[in-house]
Amino acid sequence: MHVAPMPTTSSSIPPSTTSSKRGKILLALSLTLLIILTVIDAFTTKHIPSIIKSYLHFLQESPSLGTLTIVFIYMIATVLFVPGSVLTLGVSAALGNAFGLFLGLLLSSLAVFVGASIGSTLSFLIARYLLFDKVSEAKRSEAKRSEASFVEDPSAWSYG
Repeated sequence: MHVAPMPTTSSSIPPSTTSSKRGKILLALSLTLLIILTVIDAFTTKHIPSIIKSYLHFLQESPSLGTLTIVFIYMIATVLFVPGSVLTLGVSAALGNAFGLFLGLLLSSLAVFVGASIGSTLSFLIARYLLFDKVSEAKRSEAKRSEASFVEDPSAWSYG
């Protein structure tokens, strides 16, 4: 039994919002500004290397608290979708420099594993309980647009 889709008019399709475009532009501008400021700092005041040196000193002085801060940073980075490879290499280098190769590698592996696990759990909980309605609405409007385009031109949906 074939059921024809209900005819829809283009006025029933919600207009696409520009807020996501604004968000992408804002994110791109923020990242560009961060890169520019980092390059300027590298050639002028060198605050970033001094912060890294002080953090390495902090890791050597307080290994347990330093490792917990790494877990926390990795957890936040996982929630914010920051690529983990660069962070993992940085954590391994920092802890390897602070504690030697074997113990540094062991601590960095443990810190990255725990931080990523907690971060992925937090990401799931945020998506499930805080963002579920927003994603559901976006998918519903996308389905309506797809149905309308199929009703207008069904041949556009064929593979041939």
